[in-house]
Amino acid sequence: MVIKKRAVSAINQHITEIYEILQCISNDKTLSVDTIDGAKSLLRLLNFKMFILLNIWDLILTQIDLVNCSLQSKNQTIDTASLMLKGLVTFIMNMRNNVFETAINKAKTTASFLNIPPQFEEKRSKMINRHFDNLPNDEQKLKAEQEL
Repeated sequence: MVIKKRAVSAINQHITEIYEILQCISNDKTLSVDTIDGAKSLLRLLNFKMFILLNIWDLILTQIDLVNCSLQSKNQTIDTASLMLKGLVTFIMNMRNNVFETAINKAKTTASFLNIPPQFEEKRSKMINRHFDNLPNDEQKLKAEQEL
């Protein structure tokens, strides 16, 4: 778990530099076509939703890592371990209400710095062919922000 936390944290902290390097690679005509295409495909993945998810996962994995390291100490008691795990569950449950707005604000800052529109991509809803004997299934479609 420590390795995942470090990886997500490093990407989250250096996302602007990663974006700029990928742009340089994608514009460099001296590199191979595969390298340029790889950089362009990675650039397409760096969008507003990705920035929000990086912020959220960085917070979650940081808390999990702290609890994990404490649980592995030699002088840990069952009572303390139980309290720490309950605290971790409470933190994750409270994140739904408190941290989401903070993650969106950080992602907006990052997106505006990189000239990426700070909005969710709206995908076209899929048309479903209906036959005369099928009942309509008119479920309300969620917006991208609600889906996240």
